This record gives sequence, structure tokens and C-alpha cells, in this order.
Amino acid sequence: MDELRAWLDERAEQHLFSGVVLVHRGGEPVFSHAAGLAHRGHGVPVRADTRFAVASVTKLVTATAALQLVERGALGLHAPLVDVLPAEHRPVALTREHTLHHLLSHTSGLTNYHDDDDETGASFIACWDRIPTYHVRKPADMLPLFADLPAHSPPGARFSYGDANYILIGLVIEAVTGRSYHDVVAAEVLAPAGMADAGFDALDTDPVRLATGYQVADGPYETWLSNVFSITATGMPDGGMICAAPDLVRLIDALRGEAHRAGRLRRHDHAARRGRTRLLVRLRHAARRRRRRRHRHRAQRRRPRRGRRRRAPPRRGHHRRRPQQPGPRVLARVPPGARRVGAPRSPVTFPSVV
Repeated sequence: MDELRAWLDERAEQHLFSGVVLVHRGGEPVFSHAAGLAHRGHGVPVRADTRFAVASVTKLVTATAALQLVERGALGLHAPLVDVLPAEHRPVALTREHTLHHLLSHTSGLTNYHDDDDETGASFIACWDRIPTYHVRKPADMLPLFADLPAHSPPGARFSYGDANYILIGLVIEAVTGRSYHDVVAAEVLAPAGMADAGFDALDTDPVRLATGYQVADGPYETWLSNVFSITATGMPDGGMICAAPDLVRLIDALRGEAHRAGRLRRHDHAARRGRTRLLVRLRHAARRRRRRRHRHRAQRRRPRRGRRRRAPPRRGHHRRRPQQPGPRVLARVPPGARRVGAPRSPVTFPSVV
């Protein structure tokens, strides 16, 4: 461990690392080390409780909040999004085929609001030429960046990482709950997981113990620009949550159901059993409905068509009488004085009486 600390300190002196390394095993810390500067201008060093803007790690929290609502039955994983989002929050490329599952898995086919293949970050920074960062404080403020863009592929066709997917998830959460995205995430994820130092503090409120981010560029580190003008004023569903390193440990423990140092985000065993029981009951009802539909379909197939008489099938154990073959008609001789009741079906000849 001493060698690892020395290596991290060496990297920090070369301005190649600035942050906190924290390793937990079985709920107990195995390794912890902080190095680098939290603020270059004031010379503030990074400490174990320094808070950072954790960028796209926020997506894990957004997905957890959305799936909490799915588990509760307030939101459908495969339901059409157009039935949930209000008209003013629907991109022009959104169709009835788009679902929450497509957004969570980055398979929606919706075009992102910046180029993810641009490693320089220039495409992301250029977004704020259209909308000042200090105006972006809620998910709906991001819509003008991608609401009018066409889709690049049908939903479910292929994977394509895009931050716009999670902006829409934040809007879906707000539409379903009637509350702000930040309040829902705090109540559904941060508080149950025990993430006391995590939140979505507005940058202009001067959040406590927050490290300043810098844009790495060629040249001396003293010339690196801070990211104060290239991030939104408040964290968004796709990135920007503020937290300390121990908060991330609590989040992972809560998701795994390990209540060593934090709460739980997974259902307890008895709740899971209740869920399995409800699932089995639904499956039984669905099977019963299928049987009824099958019997009804068979009865309709047996029902004769209107306007046509259907022949009754022969009774069991009786053979159908074969029709008689037509033959020449022969008149029967009736003896004199005999009373004729009726002509027999087969030709019969009576002898003459003298």
C-alpha cells in the first residue's frame, strides 16, 4: 500500500492526478488516499471528504430512481413514452415505439446534443454558445439542444451512447411523480442509501468542500482553464451530481443490498417473495384467459355458418344407411279381392289365384 501511495503522490506532483482513491471490501475500508489540489488558485489540497462533480456517474443514480418507480408500478419499463411525457417535452423524433428501456440502454436511436466521439470536448462546450450554462437548472432547459434533431436509427436497432437519453429519463421521472427530478432522486436514492454529502447543489450557491474542475490541455498546468463556464449551473440527469468518495461506496453497497454502512435500495427477501407470488398469480390468470380464448375459438369454428344447415353427425354406435340404388319400376300384381294397402318399396309378385 505504501508503494501505491507513493505512486499517487508522484502523479499528483506531475499534475497527472488530483482526487481520492478509496477501496472497500466487506464494508470496511482497505485503502484510502487523497492527493492533488482541490483549488489551484487558493492552493487547497484534496482531502478524503472533498466533494467532486462526478459527471456521468450520475446516470447510475438516474437509472436507479427510474427503476424504483418501475418496481413500484408508477412507470412502465416497456410503455410508450408518448403516453407519459407532455407534448412540450417530446422531441420531434419520439414515436410510440420508444420506451424507457430504450433510453436506459442507449438504444433509442435519438440523436445526442453533442458529439460523443469528440475527445477534445469542443462539441460539448459549443452547446453553451446556444444556451448559457447559468440558464440550465432543470432537465427541460436542455431540450432546445436536441428536441428538433432527427433520429439516427429506429428504436432498439443498435446501441449508441447518448446523454440526451438520460435527459429524457429525468423528464419522465418529473412527469410521473409531479415533482422535480432533483427532489425525486434525493428521496428515492440519495437518502435511502445514506449519501449525506451527495446532491445537486447549484454552482452559484458556492457548495461546501467542492473541488474545482480543470480542462486538461497542452502546456503548463497553470494555463489550464477551469470548467466553470462549460458545465450547467445545476447537475442534470445525465451528469453533474456532487458527492464525496464515501458516498459512492454507500451507493454501491445499497444497490448490492449490503447494509454495512448504508441503507438498502434493493427489496428485502420477503418483498421479493411477495413479488414472485404476485407474478405466479398473474401467470395463472393469463393461462386461464388463454384457455378460455382457445375454447371460445374452437366453439366458433364448430358453429355453422349463417344461412347453411349443418348435418347432424351420426349417433355413436350407428352406421349411416346407404342410399338405395335406383332401378326399374315394376308394378306388383294384386290378387283379386285382396285389399291393397300400399305399394312395397321393392318389386314383389304375388301368385295368381284361380
